[in-house]
Amino acid sequence: MTNKENSFKNNRLPSLFRILFVFIICLSLACLSSGKADAANQSKKSHKAGKKISRDAKPYNPPYAHILVDATTGRVLSQSDADRALYPASLTKIMTLLLTFEALESGRVSLHSSVIFSSHAANMPPSRIGLKAGQSISVENAIKALVTKSANDVATALGEKLGGSETRFAQMMNLKARQIGMAQTHFENASGLHNIRQVSSARDMAKLAMYLMRTYPHYYRYFSLKEFHFNGKVNKNHNKLMEKYRGMDGLKTGYTIPSGFNLVASARRGNTRLIGVVFGGKSANSRNTQMASLLDSGFNGTSIDVQTPRIIPQQNQIVASRIVEKSDKNTQINSVQAPPSGLKPPAGLKPAAARASTPTPQFQNLTGTATRLNSEKNPSWAVQIGAFRDRLSTDQAIYRAIQSLPAPLNAGNPVIIPLKTSRASWLFRARIGGYTQAQALQACKYLADCLPISPNAD
Repeated sequence: MTNKENSFKNNRLPSLFRILFVFIICLSLACLSSGKADAANQSKKSHKAGKKISRDAKPYNPPYAHILVDATTGRVLSQSDADRALYPASLTKIMTLLLTFEALESGRVSLHSSVIFSSHAANMPPSRIGLKAGQSISVENAIKALVTKSANDVATALGEKLGGSETRFAQMMNLKARQIGMAQTHFENASGLHNIRQVSSARDMAKLAMYLMRTYPHYYRYFSLKEFHFNGKVNKNHNKLMEKYRGMDGLKTGYTIPSGFNLVASARRGNTRLIGVVFGGKSANSRNTQMASLLDSGFNGTSIDVQTPRIIPQQNQIVASRIVEKSDKNTQINSVQAPPSGLKPPAGLKPAAARASTPTPQFQNLTGTATRLNSEKNPSWAVQIGAFRDRLSTDQAIYRAIQSLPAPLNAGNPVIIPLKTSRASWLFRARIGGYTQAQALQACKYLADCLPISPNAD
């Protein structure tokens, strides 16, 4: 081989290596692209498979309960798992509204009072009005927002205004629930946003609705609102059944994933008013269909449960057996007269004329029965846990005390004794009664600043 041929061969070898190298690179890139395509195809197949799995998944089936009650007589017409503790969702707002009506009635707030949003309230998840921290809404508009839009931010802000904080307001809610006789109910917040400890039952919600309608009929009209205009927006009532079912004029819907679709509804035809409660509807439509069917059966007289006791919500009877007035000489005078003109009596306190036929009033205990205090046949001891300048603090102190007592001491009777001072202001003694002397002494071992009170003491 000549030198020229050898030179040509030597020069050609590097070129062949370069071509081979480029070929390997191209082959690798082709494989990589193919791998990506396969991955994309596999992802699409997985996505399609996921859709198929979703379609084949078990249907949404939250726990169900219902009750149908004659609102006039309290007779239970139909029920299913009515005492089962379930999640109330936004049915909770009925209690928030009840305490708002109570505050309006006592004069603590007016319909024009401002409800200022804290950052905590403003950051509540939907449904909400959408006001920012520092902005405000009137009490009346807050009521309308709860009834129609079921606004969680408004419920929280309203709870903070009435209770000082949402936690304290929840204590007020629980105390009121006990007063009404809601045995399966516990509240943790003002809105009904899901909390595993916040539960109620169909029977309890029927009691709540009946109590509200009987105690504050002049405020019940708000539940009939079809819509609420605020900041240029129209907020439709979530209770669409109210537009379709003849005679329905309230009350409240509720929904979270754990609760299902809930509804407390009331309808009136002629002289008959019914209250229906449905927990755990699979959808809004199925819940509404079920409610309409229940109400139809009640109005048609085809549904009646004669073996079940009537629902009779306990009235607010946590009042004093007498008003104790202080004279300028600090001598105590037992009196049963109403407060002087210009002063509002504590919530629930009746004028002397209304109490004349019952010189020894009855107090509702926490099990829903009634017990006579300080009667001659059955003298009872009490424990005093403090004296407060407002009813809110008094109620909260009693609630905290009852919560800290073990059974059976926690079944005592809440007792509030108003004391009119020489300055014409009110002081409220907070007591828990219905004890024997031994039980009163035992209760004070669990409570701070506790004083046993004998039956004959003031």
